[in-house]
Amino acid sequence: NNIISILSGQTSGSVTFTVNNDTLLEGAETVLLTMSNPSAGLILGLTTTQNIGITDNESATLAIAATSSVAEQGGAQSVGVVTLTIGGTGTGTFALGDGISLTADVVDAGTGTASSATDYAAFGTQTVTFNGGAASGATRNTTLSPVNDRLLEGNETVALALQNLN
Repeated sequence: NNIISILSGQTSGSVTFTVNNDTLLEGAETVLLTMSNPSAGLILGLTTTQNIGITDNESATLAIAATSSVAEQGGAQSVGVVTLTIGGTGTGTFALGDGISLTADVVDAGTGTASSATDYAAFGTQTVTFNGGAASGATRNTTLSPVNDRLLEGNETVALALQNLN
């Protein structure tokens, strides 16, 4: 509790509070300040509460690995490693705050040299999710199922892309 003293002739006062710099990506937050219990003989005006916004100084990015390699006869294999990176100005381990989730869809970009359904099973849309507590550097994988076509055709590529980041 803070006490605001408004002296004779003054029409306003102020209160100061300290915002702690953490390493959690939490999004915008608010503090509700309420004025109450005026001294004897004083009357509060119509506005007795104020929402104060706190802007989060952490930010996050999701990036998909530039290269992965799978074997044609290997069945479903891990590819498309998506990495979470969180940065800010605090010190310590950066992480997602409680209740915060980041998701992205990994899709076939259609620009590789391999052909969907011929060289690999249709990739479709695979969603990756990072939930509260996930630290910077955390990864999520998607899977690709190459088709063992018994053709000598050399190495081929499948291009994956991130979309619908939330």
